[in-house]
Amino acid sequence: MPSFFRTFAYSGATLALALMVGCSTGDSVDPQPTDEVSEAPAEISPAPSGPERIRLRANGGEEVLVLRIKENEATLEGGAESFDLITNADQSVQVADAAGAALAVVTVGDEQWVVGNADQPEDSYVLRRFSDGNYQFETAAGEAIYGIQERAYGFEITAPDETSLYKLRLKDERLVLRSAENQPVMVTRDALVPAAMLPFAFDVLSPEQQVGLAYAIHQSGS
Repeated sequence: MPSFFRTFAYSGATLALALMVGCSTGDSVDPQPTDEVSEAPAEISPAPSGPERIRLRANGGEEVLVLRIKENEATLEGGAESFDLITNADQSVQVADAAGAALAVVTVGDEQWVVGNADQPEDSYVLRRFSDGNYQFETAAGEAIYGIQERAYGFEITAPDETSLYKLRLKDERLVLRSAENQPVMVTRDALVPAAMLPFAFDVLSPEQQVGLAYAIHQSGS
């Protein structure tokens, strides 16, 4: 018999004997070690969020305004005029028209917002927030124009003699500003900071001042 056949036969007999011994003793064969390491699945980073969009329905729903916010800039579109809003390094907000001309400025302070015309900052108004959750809207000289009381349903805007002028209600994720005659002035279902709806009840302000103050309040999260 050739030598490699003898070697194969001997090796086969030896292997068979080893298997028989292993089966008779009940010993199991340990699995061979491996160098492979199972890796946990890589975490998927969330997709970057796009610009924030807040839709406002004005004049009983006849007019739709869209406030688009991206980082420190925003635009308001859909009304008779469009406005650009820019938050400066000192957190003040500048409101400009489509041509870039400055219209209004809002200065953000400690628990207060000062809003005025870009060319006449001395003719300004102040919205103050108090620790009890109420607000007061007044002239730069401190003369009260509107009182804003926090209610269970939202806010009530009153005259200095406490006559009710507007009510701001938040219900079922719907924010509605209504006049004393119960007519809707402004409505949104988007995630607008509730107090940011208040400026649209301040009739002494121009549209650009209302928009600038609303944006400044929303950005401050108050």
